[in-house]
Amino acid sequence: MVANRSFILGTLLARVFANPITPVPEENEAAVLSARQAGSGVHLVNCGNSYSTVVYCINDSNCNFYPAKENQCIMGISGLFKWEGVQGPVLKGCTFSTGVRFEWGISPLPNIPVYAEVGPGQNGFQTFKCFKDNKRTMYSDGLNQCKSIYYCLPR
Repeated sequence: MVANRSFILGTLLARVFANPITPVPEENEAAVLSARQAGSGVHLVNCGNSYSTVVYCINDSNCNFYPAKENQCIMGISGLFKWEGVQGPVLKGCTFSTGVRFEWGISPLPNIPVYAEVGPGQNGFQTFKCFKDNKRTMYSDGLNQCKSIYYCLPR
């Protein structure tokens, strides 16, 4: 079990070192955001300091509203979830009410630039590339501003 955890963490780190992270200049933020096609996406979201949730967006270019119940998977902990690293011998993940499980492996390296690729994701149907987001507010739940910490797009 420890060997599997070491293998997964080693694989993530090897991927990061093989593909160095380069920052996206702030003036290119609009270009990055507009490059998101009208396809699906998954966001790893923190709502205030209260809770974390995984949000599936049918159309990632139009995903700034409170998600439907079947498109939101609230992490089963109180407080904010640590998105980075691995959980035991497997990738971290959350199972939606539809039965679909989304898993990710985000590099635990510090100081990763905004919009840099940080690791893989998958949901059993397709694979994703995950990126660090700019903590933009996606929606409000009535009490908290819910901000996108990472986003994942299909490969």
